[in-house]
Amino acid sequence: MSDTFKSQILAQLSASGESDISLYALLDPSRNAGMLNVAQAMAEEGACLFLGEAREEFSDDAPWLFKCDASGELARYLINESLGKRWAVFIQSSRHFSELFNHFRKFVKITDADDDQIFWRFYDPAILMGQMPFLTLEQRQFFFQGIKRIGTEVGQDGFVFTSCNAGGLLDTNVFVRHGDLVEQSEHQIGDVRDIPKDLVPISVEGASVRPMMRLTQSQIDGPLLYNRPALVAHVIETLDDEFRPSIEKIDQAPLYEMISHGIQLAMFSYAIHDVQHIELFIDFMFRIAPGWHKQPQLNKILIRRDITTEVKFDLLAADNMAKAWDDAERYDDAREWLPDAIARQLDANGDPLP
Repeated sequence: MSDTFKSQILAQLSASGESDISLYALLDPSRNAGMLNVAQAMAEEGACLFLGEAREEFSDDAPWLFKCDASGELARYLINESLGKRWAVFIQSSRHFSELFNHFRKFVKITDADDDQIFWRFYDPAILMGQMPFLTLEQRQFFFQGIKRIGTEVGQDGFVFTSCNAGGLLDTNVFVRHGDLVEQSEHQIGDVRDIPKDLVPISVEGASVRPMMRLTQSQIDGPLLYNRPALVAHVIETLDDEFRPSIEKIDQAPLYEMISHGIQLAMFSYAIHDVQHIELFIDFMFRIAPGWHKQPQLNKILIRRDITTEVKFDLLAADNMAKAWDDAERYDDAREWLPDAIARQLDANGDPLP
């Protein structure tokens, strides 16, 4: 990355504007075990966020919180070496080290919609900033207590500073590298409840901060549902191994379009808005037939808007649907993998029409 880009990021990290603000770094050693030794040598203070059995189990992969040294040596090292590698999340905070450590300990484990405790990788910049827009106003304010700004990389060529205002809205200052030039812009991320109705809805019913941070399944899925390339990659990764030989014969670009079309059908034709059932929908495209969803009896269930997705798939799995599933196998035209506008230009063998 360009020196101009790095210099601007470092200037922002060191320019808190307040004498009582210190710079901290959350590090994920699982990305690079060697950085932990370097950080320990440079930082003023540091401690592992995992304690007890979790610390023993995950050992060198466990996340750490460090207070950056006043000289800025650790920050310079991380900016020079880690951008684009998801090593670090930077924190500007008025809290003392022990206070901030105890604060972040609250988020090491959170609960999901089933009230199961799960590890939350908020120290991964991609996960933290992917999740933040889908938190409720209360959850954002709770996470940002005592924190002025959070700094995170965005892919290879971006960096964003995020703060949470008194109303729970997120204010962002974004830096994007274009060659040797750096573009800066400011944006505000509103209430997750205000997502337009024509987009994928995010349910926050049951989301809370006490006694532990609790995320709904919709909040957990949000970062994938609103990032099509990431969702396509996730679906491909989770497909059953029996489909691997077929998948490996398809070039990446056509495969992406096929899976993306399946996602589009699931989300917008049939209002399937959770990752697990999107995976299942596309699994059936491989396992049964790419057009399985057009079988009349199955389609009649899929298009319903008065029942949940879970109920839809329970109805699809009922014993009385066995003949419908057998019939669905005849919808095996390869053009079903493609959007209609493209499919109409091809014959049944996938060749262009004369």
